[in-house]
Amino acid sequence: MAVDEAGGPISSDRYTDLWRSLVAETGLPVHNFLVLRRSVETAMRDSGVPIHISAAVMGHSELMSMKHYTAAHQERIDTAHESMNALLDRSV
Repeated sequence: MAVDEAGGPISSDRYTDLWRSLVAETGLPVHNFLVLRRSVETAMRDSGVPIHISAAVMGHSELMSMKHYTAAHQERIDTAHESMNALLDRSV
């Protein structure tokens, strides 16, 4: 978890302000900071980082991370469906 100069947690407002200023400097459109957080959490989970670790990095409980910050990508859903169908086909 990132901390401020005094060692305390950085407020979500500060993250949002920093994000907006960094993106604005690039000339790209500024999207909601929550989109970035969801993308980071999802990337960690997709790469095999355990939920208790990704939640700690994001500064949330495991339940909050699973409920709000992990997104399922369609490609992964399709792969899961294909795997399940293959398994079912073998059992018939």
